Amino acid sequence: MSFVLKTSEGNRGFVFEKSTSNLLRLDEVLVEDEKILEFVRFTGQDLYQELTDSSRDYFISKDYSVEFSSPDGIKRISLFDLDQVLKETITKYIPDYNERLLTHQGNIAKEKNKSRELYKRDILEAQENIDCEDVSCVALTFDGGPNEKMLEIIKTLDTLEARGTFYVIGQDIFNKSDIFKNSLSKGHEFGNATWSHKDLKELSDEQAREEYSKAQEIIWNIGGIWLPTFRPPFGSFDETKSSLIDSKIIKWDVDSVDWKEDAEARNIANLVTSKTQRNDIVLMHSLNQATNDSLPIIINELRADGYEFVTVSKLLDYKE
Repeated sequence: MSFVLKTSEGNRGFVFEKSTSNLLRLDEVLVEDEKILEFVRFTGQDLYQELTDSSRDYFISKDYSVEFSSPDGIKRISLFDLDQVLKETITKYIPDYNERLLTHQGNIAKEKNKSRELYKRDILEAQENIDCEDVSCVALTFDGGPNEKMLEIIKTLDTLEARGTFYVIGQDIFNKSDIFKNSLSKGHEFGNATWSHKDLKELSDEQAREEYSKAQEIIWNIGGIWLPTFRPPFGSFDETKSSLIDSKIIKWDVDSVDWKEDAEARNIANLVTSKTQRNDIVLMHSLNQATNDSLPIIINELRADGYEFVTVSKLLDYKE
């Protein structure tokens, strides 16, 4: 039985030999493709048994889930949820698999930390002409996306020569990966807004960690960056969970309330310009047209009062 592993970098084909229960070339998968190994945690036997009973090919799709046939019909399981997949089979053919995995995980952790520091460096270098010691800096942040509205906001910010920070949602990146990848080169900053925008206070520690880490991992896989900042949905966060997050936790000082369906550009702008002070972080959203329409008003009026618009990391660099 053959299967295809579909990744953002192309498809990879391998062969499952049903008669011998052998996964051919699996050792090469582990050695050659670190990003696949990062997602596919082979630990257990249950899925392996169902695959040997399968009558058709199975596929690992773009969203890193397995679809396969079994006596109960076609099933689909997210790899992110698999804690037990094929461990006995892997160690049978690759005796030093656990040692390889530990080494690999250590190398990946170093790469992620290096990526985060390089990303922050690039963000700061792109704004080195702004000195928050001399001018009043403010960070406009946008929750949601990636989506088409985010692209419109980026275009408006570029026209006005202002920077923004976008807190993106992991599961939306699957459907809009092209938008996300293309936006990374625009000079704005991106942050993690969890996988599915759930209230973390309502989740267990394990569930909260997964909401954060799944988003970080897919952003790492698609964009090649380990994001330095994280925004908990609704600003709801139990400080006892802070040890689960290895990014700087960012909330806000001013809420534009632009998420309301009846929000109007002038009202959004009035609220933001009247409440914003030096070094504030403003919460906005990549949702409504009114948000985009409010930006020229906000930026021009605050700039006339001596403000400049920077990313969150730039603001933190000054404040810290």
